Amino acid sequence: MALEIIEHNLSWNGEPEKRSRTECIVLHHLASEKASLLDVHNRHLSAGWSGIVYHFYIRKDGSIHRGRPEDSIGAHALGYNPCSIGICFEGSFEAEDMTETQKTAGRELISYLVVKYDLRSIFLHSDISPDLCPGANFPFKELTGTP
Repeated sequence: MALEIIEHNLSWNGEPEKRSRTECIVLHHLASEKASLLDVHNRHLSAGWSGIVYHFYIRKDGSIHRGRPEDSIGAHALGYNPCSIGICFEGSFEAEDMTETQKTAGRELISYLVVKYDLRSIFLHSDISPDLCPGANFPFKELTGTP
């Protein structure tokens, strides 16, 4: 089964800068129960960013949406933006558990990116920032296959 990524024709506040290297993935949660990719994009535009800060957004139904262009610098992980791909999962994993469908989509996307970029590092946002993101209930081991 091929990985299906839903493309959106997003309007940006300026052109996102290109990323020169890809060294890791940083995983996030939305910290909100429900929102479409366009909701997140518009929220980030309103906050002064050029648009959605993540490269991919995975909804609870397992759909994978492209946010920022994959080859651009994100705005999701201070200090890691120039070398990382940001994946955000719909939901608040301090208060809820991830759906099985969402986990499956997350595993597929992470596996695809690890192979594509020959990556060795996958971080929770909280690993690199004094933040609770992506929440205590985030299934890191299930998504990444780490012990």
